Amino acid sequence: MCKANKCPSFSLGKHGFITIKFNDNYLTTSGDSSDDLWIFEVGEVVESTAVEISQDGKQWISVGKVEGATSGIDIDAYKANGVVDDTKYYYVKLTDLKGESESPYQGADIDAVAAISAATSQVRKLVKEIEENKFVDFDVKFEGNHWKLTKTAMKELDNLGEAISSYALRHGKFELVGHIAGVNDDKKRCYKDKKDYRYSERCHTYMEWGEVLSEGRANSVKTYLEENYAMSSTRLKASGVGNSQHKYPNDPWNAGNRRVEVKYIKR
Repeated sequence: MCKANKCPSFSLGKHGFITIKFNDNYLTTSGDSSDDLWIFEVGEVVESTAVEISQDGKQWISVGKVEGATSGIDIDAYKANGVVDDTKYYYVKLTDLKGESESPYQGADIDAVAAISAATSQVRKLVKEIEENKFVDFDVKFEGNHWKLTKTAMKELDNLGEAISSYALRHGKFELVGHIAGVNDDKKRCYKDKKDYRYSERCHTYMEWGEVLSEGRANSVKTYLEENYAMSSTRLKASGVGNSQHKYPNDPWNAGNRRVEVKYIKR
């Protein structure tokens, strides 16, 4: 198996095949008739190559064949073969069909494989929303008085990560603003257990704790995006505003007030 970003040019060999895996990318449908997958062949002899795609490298779907120096495939056209909209396909298998070349370069000579449609419709919609509105409210779910990300929150952030690391938004910087619900009171919030990640030597008023909690949530989002989407820290700025900017000011305890706001700052 060859990793897509580390594959040199190679010859398939007579009736040979190769399986390629996208590690930091994937192939998916585009929702139109444009080509989603490109195969680049080199060499003087043009040979046919069968193309299959897979989610897991085990179950394969035929998406036709290519022949020539540069060939594209619209995988949307192969739904009858099993291609499903917005499914992420991480594997591509290329199989030589003719085997007409002479030694030592027998089989199709493949130079590169490129996934052009590498965003689901949900991610494309999110990119468009950010471009048009310059911000997105993300209702990232946290447990009460915590800023650790839940599994549900991580799934939501995966869409955000793909969107803001996309080609369309590659020059943008983003401000992550954490918010909490509730109203200020005189009750102290104390977290003096050193085993608790929220540990603090002193107790906080609700206003003080709101600033700590909202900033912690924004930083959790920032850290997740940086670690999982190879994003430079200079593109992301995290801050917290406590409960000073409710989304639903007439209903301060509304769960919708607990959010991380994503602001798009075009460079």
